[in-house]
Amino acid sequence: MQTQAKTLKDDVMLLGFIYQNARMGITGINQIRSSVSDDKLMELINRQYSKYDEFVTKSAEELRNLGEKPEDISPMAKVGSFLSSKYNTAVDSSTSHIAEMMIQGTEMGVTKLIQKLNSISDCSSKYRRFAQELIDYETKSVEDLKAFL
Repeated sequence: MQTQAKTLKDDVMLLGFIYQNARMGITGINQIRSSVSDDKLMELINRQYSKYDEFVTKSAEELRNLGEKPEDISPMAKVGSFLSSKYNTAVDSSTSHIAEMMIQGTEMGVTKLIQKLNSISDCSSKYRRFAQELIDYETKSVEDLKAFL
């Protein structure tokens, strides 16, 4: 019984982290969209937005199935991201700089998700695979963004 409780706790923790990671991706995209002038980069960013939205929806649904409510990213994280993106795009709004910003944010998300995944010992394989899907997607996104550097 204790093992089931630990697994449930770890499942909720990992799903919550997946939810927040994807929400941060959406937040970051929304903050730089108005600065994007390259049509191909905008197309890529819109695809990323849609994929992040799928991860948000699925992780929120899984959390609710476990009797939990998804917690949004903190207001401080949103403000920090907003200020950073506005400053960085004011300094340089070139396509390559925006791609670089997106790469940095995505790589930070991948790193944190890998750290979380490695720190959780008892979560279900189903949710480990789901986290790995997000890691794989974000890793591919970084490679796609490199074409704009």
